[in-house]
Amino acid sequence: MKKFITISILSFFLLTLVSVVVSEAAATASFNVSMGVGSTNKTEVTKLQNFLINQGLLKATPNGNFGPQTKKAVYAFQVNQNIKNPNGYVGPMTHAAINKIVESGATVAMNPSTVSIKSITSTGNNLGASALMSNSKTIRWETSNYPSNIGVNINLLKKTSDTPVTFSLIKTIVKDTVNDGEEKWIPKTEEINNNTYVEVTCSSSYQFTQGCTLVNTSPLKVQ
Repeated sequence: MKKFITISILSFFLLTLVSVVVSEAAATASFNVSMGVGSTNKTEVTKLQNFLINQGLLKATPNGNFGPQTKKAVYAFQVNQNIKNPNGYVGPMTHAAINKIVESGATVAMNPSTVSIKSITSTGNNLGASALMSNSKTIRWETSNYPSNIGVNINLLKKTSDTPVTFSLIKTIVKDTVNDGEEKWIPKTEEINNNTYVEVTCSSSYQFTQGCTLVNTSPLKVQ
């Protein structure tokens, strides 16, 4: 009987200990303090930075200072989690997304941003169009896991070799244009020939946390 009582007491103690550990872990995982650049709550900021480091989004030593690097990492997390209007500020929706990941013990899969050119079509073939507009082109592209407020670059290329296939840059048609999937372009007459191509690339002025790649690496020929 004494042996049974001793085992029961020990089991109760272990269950209580596990419960306390789980409760403490849940409390540690709880993010509910709003934060942004300049936040002075070093404890909460440090906790946030540790989370971002564990997710591979922040490559820095946690210091409790919410600066530009932390904001950029938060922004990348918000984009990945499809949080509406990502801005690098930690509010209720970001709290919920972080807590869900921490409490599950999972690591969010951060995929690189991608850009893919889809088509180049003539847009001024109607009889009423001016001579200038009759040469107008519409360039279309798609992006994935791409920050909504970061633009794309569109380049005009010349094909210089077939074997291997190589291109040289003629000019940048537009740099960091709004990433809305479509750009109107009126090329000069001398810019269109059998060796003229267009490519859409990732922004060169923004440092992507997880990198940025071209899904369709082949530029499209301008017809």
